[in-house]
Amino acid sequence: MEKVLISTTVDLTEGGCNSCGISKCTVYTLHFADYQLLIDEMTVAAFVQGIALKHGWRQEMEMDLLGGDYLIFQKDGAEVTVKEEFQGTTYEKNGQKIVVPPQILSEAEVFAFTNQILPAMFDIAAVEFEM
Repeated sequence: MEKVLISTTVDLTEGGCNSCGISKCTVYTLHFADYQLLIDEMTVAAFVQGIALKHGWRQEMEMDLLGGDYLIFQKDGAEVTVKEEFQGTTYEKNGQKIVVPPQILSEAEVFAFTNQILPAMFDIAAVEFEM
C-alpha cells in the first residue's frame, strides 16, 4: 500500500481594502514517494481528483442537456463519471455507483471514502494516509 504524508500550510491574507478582513487560507500537500500534490481543501473529491490525475487519468468537463456540468475521467478506454448533486457526489463506472455524502466531518471519513473509490472506480490501490 502506497503511503502518503499530508502536511498543512496556513497563510493569513488580507483582502486589500479597509472593509476586507484577514482570511485564513489552508493548503494541503500530499507527499508521495516521488511526487508532491497541492490541494486546497480536504475533501474526497480533491483527494480522488489529484490521485487519479497523478496516475495518468485525463479529466474533461461535459455539459448535460439541462445545462449542468459533470466530470469525466478517462484512461485506456475506461471512463468514470463524477456528478455533484444535492444528495452528494456520485462516482459511476460501468453501472457501478458510489455516492459520497455532501457533508463529511472527519479526516477518517475522507480517507475511507477516498480508499473506497480509488480501487473500485479507478483501479488504483488504496493509499495509507498519515497526517
